[in-house]
Amino acid sequence: MKFFAAVFLFFPAISTVAGAQSRFALEFEKCKNQFVSSISKSRTLVVKFVKTQKPAGFRRSIKERGKIYYRKNPMALKLELPGERILIAKKRMMRYLSKYREKYISAWDGSNPVFKFLNFPAGIVEQAKSEKNLVTFFLKRGEDRIEICYDKRKKFIESISVSGPVGRTVTRVLEFEKNVRLPKECFKVNGRWKELDLRK
Repeated sequence: MKFFAAVFLFFPAISTVAGAQSRFALEFEKCKNQFVSSISKSRTLVVKFVKTQKPAGFRRSIKERGKIYYRKNPMALKLELPGERILIAKKRMMRYLSKYREKYISAWDGSNPVFKFLNFPAGIVEQAKSEKNLVTFFLKRGEDRIEICYDKRKKFIESISVSGPVGRTVTRVLEFEKNVRLPKECFKVNGRWKELDLRK
């Protein structure tokens, strides 16, 4: 009888944990779908962000600011980083490296390119915490631990943190605007570049 009582007490505990994980996963999917829908409906988008990387074993962090310009129709995206530009348009992705004056061309599948650089990461959702309009999800992916903070009112990601054996990377969104008028020269990268076509 003691054995059956122990089994009876053990399984409800498993059910409760699984139920909590399921709740977190459902909330995660709900927020992700909301974010994807919001971006997919946007005619234009401008995002300013800062990325901080701290490799394992190093005291100093590497910090760089970036900017994303996106237009839905005709589809185009430009990512600006210190020393690098990425331009996606007409089913091509072009990566410009200022240091070497080189341009690398590869194929693009035509999907919304915003999600290549800013999206909910994949992983097992272990926990979620809510505070007013903000919800923070805690995920596990292999040896990595991921935290994503999302604003449900703004329908936009606030920050993504990935910690693992190689170090920690934190991306924080500083500012974003949807459906704004973009500069005419927004999707151009001027200068002379040595072209390397990776599609061949």
